Amino acid sequence: RILLREERVVLALFPGHRLAASEAPLRLVDLVHEPLLVYPSTPRPSFADQVLGLFSEAHLTPDHVVEVRELQIAMGLVAAEQGLAVVPASVQGMHHRNVVYRQIEDKHAFSPIFFSVRHMERAPELEQMLAVIYEIYDDYGLPHTKETL
Repeated sequence: RILLREERVVLALFPGHRLAASEAPLRLVDLVHEPLLVYPSTPRPSFADQVLGLFSEAHLTPDHVVEVRELQIAMGLVAAEQGLAVVPASVQGMHHRNVVYRQIEDKHAFSPIFFSVRHMERAPELEQMLAVIYEIYDDYGLPHTKETL
């Protein structure tokens, strides 16, 4: 696995939620008593484990965790006021009508983005793909690592 970058995570919540009223960044401790939607439920380990790991690193345990199959289901449940979801910041580009996003300020509030390849795989196409990814990151001004196979 090659670490491409660390992406900030944000909180997705419905507009009428009490935590949506302020523009101030949230902390993970603000979320422990809320119904937390995590995804995917399988396979594991997954982004769900990364989110739960963020809480664990902050010495917190969410009271109510609901595992769902995928991001789209989690976002639909957020829009239906059934819970909140910690998602990568790039999800904000999806523009869900009944979902708002709030910044999370904790130092642990990042998710790694990995490029996974088979052990010892050195195909030129993989190097080309990495080069394209880094070029796109540079074009958008996104911080990243610059590793090769």
